[in-house]
Amino acid sequence: MSNSSNASKRVIWIDFLKGLGIILVVIGHSGIPQKIAWWIWSFHMPLFFVISGYLFKNTELGVLDLVLKKSKSLLIPYISFTLLYFIFMLVISTEFEMNSEVKNMTQAIHVCLYGWRGLALWFLPVLFLTEITFTLLLRLQRISHLMLYVVLISSMLVGLILSKYAVRLPYKLEVVPTSLAFYMIGFISKSYLSNITEKPKSSSILIIYAIFFLVINIVCCFANYERIDLCFNKLGYLPLTYISSLAGIAFLLVISLEITNKFNKSNWATRLICDMGSKSLIILGIHQLIKMALSLSFKSLQPHSFYIIPRQILFWIALILLVNLIDKHLYFLLGRAGTNLNKRA
Repeated sequence: MSNSSNASKRVIWIDFLKGLGIILVVIGHSGIPQKIAWWIWSFHMPLFFVISGYLFKNTELGVLDLVLKKSKSLLIPYISFTLLYFIFMLVISTEFEMNSEVKNMTQAIHVCLYGWRGLALWFLPVLFLTEITFTLLLRLQRISHLMLYVVLISSMLVGLILSKYAVRLPYKLEVVPTSLAFYMIGFISKSYLSNITEKPKSSSILIIYAIFFLVINIVCCFANYERIDLCFNKLGYLPLTYISSLAGIAFLLVISLEITNKFNKSNWATRLICDMGSKSLIILGIHQLIKMALSLSFKSLQPHSFYIIPRQILFWIALILLVNLIDKHLYFLLGRAGTNLNKRA
């Protein structure tokens, strides 16, 4: 972390933004009403590709060293969490006749060869390929700012074509053109956003911006003919998809700036959300596993709505405890050699 106050503030609002995003990811996997799910899914995964692009730092590493570095930070966590899911699904869920993506070794081998269909872990190999692709793209000689926009538009169109023809590739490769587009948007927007984030605006202006972006997001989200779902590369009507996603991201960004400008980290809720943002990779990896475990525990009680709230309370307590356990003691699962290294997600 930089010693300058502006750099510290940028880190705070980024962590807070990631915290809000990962909370929405968890809520989006909680069986919520369809309309709310449509709204959350319109921007929650694009948000993380945009943030990753915003945080991108070019490197002089050779191609092999680059792949090894990205593998350590993204693929090792993917493999670690995949093994945890295999253990749970093959041993526990099978014994209790629970519906799961993996019920036998044949299905486990299929996941190893083709990747997960619905679990949030799909994001990690896609981000890995996106970051490798973008880094190599920047190394092309004579790559101009205009050419970046050409590649951006081309990625959007290729993603749309793959979506329209419902192309399905191993490890969600069909999502990479779309994820690359959002990643590039984050990268290109860095110079513009720096002026906004380093010069705090008044609360009234930020609130007006937040309402403006939220209205655009909601209108475009529900005007689209299908739910945006990057996991299955469902993009709907392309202009509405990108406008809805970027407006939703802008809404969360403005909210993050407003709250972190006002409270910094002096407020316990702000600290908690920032902490979740800094550990969003772990949350992404285990939140669905915890939900499965609780579903088994409450299986006989599910018809009674009285148990919904206790189950949610237990879920968040278990999530926070396990996230901190992995972060402090099982950090090797994340490809880290110690607890003091910078976290990424």
